[in-house]
Parts: sequence; C-alpha cells; structure tokens
Amino acid sequence: MEDQLVAGAVIDALAERGIDHCSPEAAAAAASFVGLKRAVQHLVKASETGQALVAAAGVAAAGPAQPAATDAAAHVTVVRAYDFLA
Repeated sequence: MEDQLVAGAVIDALAERGIDHCSPEAAAAAASFVGLKRAVQHLVKASETGQALVAAAGVAAAGPAQPAATDAAAHVTVVRAYDFLA
C-alpha cells in the first residue's frame, strides 16, 4: 500500500511539472495518492510496515503526529536496511 502511495506522489509531482501519466498503473497510483493525500501519514503509519518501523525505532505508535512530507526537497527519510518478515 505504501509503495502505491509513494509511486502516486512521484507521478503526481511529475504531472504538476507537465510530465503526464504514461500507463494505466501510473494513473491509478496518482489518483489514489491525490484522493488520499490528507490521510497519507495515517495510512502509512497504520500499515503493517509502518507499525514495524515504528516498533523498530522505539517510538510509540500513538505518538504526536507530525506533518506528512509531500515535498521531497523539504525532507527525505532514508531507510538503509530493513528486513520485513511476511
């Protein structure tokens, strides 16, 4: 789920700069991001991967909300290693 939202955010940012969707999958990802833009932080934090990352960082899942960064130039979080046990 978070992969689709990230892809949608990138595709939406490209569309804002005049580079249009080139596939149905890109259009669907962008539409899902645009439609859920206000809920992205909650959705990612509530996802299984988000919960695992919160637990690994030792942060309370119900901690204070921070604004979701939708501008990559403002802040980028880099995860260098993460093992997801499905």
